Formats: sequence, C-alpha cells, structure tokens
Amino acid sequence: MKTVTKLVEVATTGIYNRSRKYSLREVFVNPDFVVSLMPDNNMTKLLKEGELPEDLDQRQQFTRVLVHE
Repeated sequence: MKTVTKLVEVATTGIYNRSRKYSLREVFVNPDFVVSLMPDNNMTKLLKEGELPEDLDQRQQFTRVLVHE
C-alpha cells in the first residue's frame, strides 16, 4: 500500500507583480519521491513581516520540499 503525507503549502498569486498574495492549501506527497528537505528562511521572514495569512502562529517553521518528478 502506498503511503502519502499531507502537508500544507504556502501558495502565491501575483508572482510577477507587487500584488503578491499568499494562501494556504493542503497537498499530498508520496515520501518515496522526496529528494531533499531544506529550511525556508524566506517564508519565516515573510511571516515576521506580516505578509502571510494572519492565522499562522509566529513560531511556525517552514521547509522547502524537493520531489522527484
């Protein structure tokens, strides 16, 4: 039986202009295809600047997940 892991992704809109907005959405990842995990300090910075959804705890940590396509 294949196992998948539910994660929460920080999704963006308006990537190419200054009206960038962030939202959260659930995604499912097969751990067998995860290549690497890296801290995402840029998201931590955006959280501290108030750019991310306001219901996030300020102690939240973020990880960039690289999957094999």
